[in-house]
Amino acid sequence: MSTSEGIESPPGRVIEQAATGLLGRIKKASGFASWILFTFFCLLFFTFIRIPNTKIESWVQGMLNGQLATQGITMRAEKSSLSFLFGLSYEMKDVQILVPNSENPLKVERVRFSPHLLPLFIGHFGAGLEVKDKDSLLNLEFTSAVNGKTISMVCTAKKFDLGKIGLLGLAFGVKGGALANGSVSLSGDLTNPGSLSGDVKLSLSRITLEDQTISMFKIPKLAISEAQADVQIKNGKAVIKTLILGKAGNTAEDIRGSITGDITAGRQLDASATNLKIRFGFSENATKAFPYLDALLKDGKQSDGMYLYQLSGPLYGPTWAPTTP
Repeated sequence: MSTSEGIESPPGRVIEQAATGLLGRIKKASGFASWILFTFFCLLFFTFIRIPNTKIESWVQGMLNGQLATQGITMRAEKSSLSFLFGLSYEMKDVQILVPNSENPLKVERVRFSPHLLPLFIGHFGAGLEVKDKDSLLNLEFTSAVNGKTISMVCTAKKFDLGKIGLLGLAFGVKGGALANGSVSLSGDLTNPGSLSGDVKLSLSRITLEDQTISMFKIPKLAISEAQADVQIKNGKAVIKTLILGKAGNTAEDIRGSITGDITAGRQLDASATNLKIRFGFSENATKAFPYLDALLKDGKQSDGMYLYQLSGPLYGPTWAPTTP
């Protein structure tokens, strides 16, 4: 992975690892979700043969904990209940979740699972997931083929704290947080990236990255006020309409910048073709933490102090070269 002068490209490696890591986690989550849905359809059967609700609840909680343990996650709820109003649902209140690489449990006001029956008629599992904590809300509608390969999902967020629930760590392996508003949709065959379609329309605020090491680079604690993303995905091609990090012109942002262009999926995700123009800059504090950056990136430095580079080629080894506006 190199620039035009043969220097390793840290942004290219970060993008590659983030993309491959996220798709891998989606594949695992899809298989896990299908298993959980099977649990709920067993629950339906137990209900029909009139097993007491308390025993069903204990059985469901035990099955959930067993499956979560395979992901390194433990969960405990102070209260749980079954409901048949407007369809079957299982709700847990005052939930504590301990995720990998976290010492303190995450506390969530309510988690609700709602299996859907209609997808069964076409050989799929389907369910809804709602996570609520005060005025924060996350909704997920999900269907999957029995083998877990073909999925369709829509996720919406309202003031949802990604850091509190540990989603940045689970999705990208990054320690940090942000408040999320917007939606993400994805459908297609996870074993064939070229079949994927969907969109991302998200706004983030209060973004923080903790002191950590990413791709062998020591990263200090960073803060960014906001970010905006509008990405369309069709037949494996992701077109970035808007991807902005930080407020334009605000030199106090630890990182600010924008990305335009597209990524076209290959048969294997790491062979996807990148065509991205990346403009970015750093605050004075961040620059002090990375004293080598200016020397490394000087060829792409602009008159306003920002850097402008073109990222092109396969995701596993893109070319990272200075470009013009």
